[in-house]
Amino acid sequence: MRAFARCVPVAVCAAALILGPASLAGAHSFAVNTSGLSGLYVTTSGETLEAGTFVVGAGILFADEGDIGYTTYTVPVTLTYALSDGLEGGLSMPVITDLDPDGGPSESSVGDLLVSLKYSVQKETEGLPSIAVGGRVKIPTADDEEGLGSGEVDLGLFAALDKDLSGVRGYLNVEYFIVSEPDNGFPEQDQVNYAVGVGIPYKDNVDFGVELLDQSFLTSPWVPGFPGLQGDILLGSAYIDMPPSINLGLAVGFGLSEFASDFLVGGKISLRL
Repeated sequence: MRAFARCVPVAVCAAALILGPASLAGAHSFAVNTSGLSGLYVTTSGETLEAGTFVVGAGILFADEGDIGYTTYTVPVTLTYALSDGLEGGLSMPVITDLDPDGGPSESSVGDLLVSLKYSVQKETEGLPSIAVGGRVKIPTADDEEGLGSGEVDLGLFAALDKDLSGVRGYLNVEYFIVSEPDNGFPEQDQVNYAVGVGIPYKDNVDFGVELLDQSFLTSPWVPGFPGLQGDILLGSAYIDMPPSINLGLAVGFGLSEFASDFLVGGKISLRL
């Protein structure tokens, strides 16, 4: 299954060629990621939304980890608001988080609330990328007694960059995540997470994306025993604008290492109010 991961970028480009000539239109102005911040499907951009922009989002993510014997799905909702030019906030909370181990009972509950904030420190220039810095706080709203959360507050600090690269847009995120040790015997360590991506403008209302990311950008690194905490994911995505204010996203990903999810599928919708 993981061998197909190498085919995702090729498939994305091939789809663009089959569908017709590409337009080098800019990225969608209100697409938000799984954390409720502007960017690709997971990766955050170094820019912020226009002041006063308010976006409501919802989605679903399914992942299978055959080596460990788990399947998981989440149904997240997001809220995004640009407080001012250069300052953007986001909320993300799975209304359902389901953990289904082979041979054991499935567990479900509301997930942990993630509160994120990013601030633009550098606008893109001919020689420099756009740069934003920010942080996120995990608030323990999930049921830690069922193994779906640690019951502790965790903190992440990140930097996000993006820049036009001859008609496509490159993204880079680096995050230091401070993990509180839960009271359940599972050792926890602080993490350095990363995500890189390429946004491929296609038409005025269609974009594609390819992302390589640490799995903890998709799952909860603070959840002890949660599958897929190690390894990388290659994610291919597509985005469609529907007038007057709807953006649809679809993503398919494959694991690149032994303990990453074998595959995952996700979809989301964003509504600008």
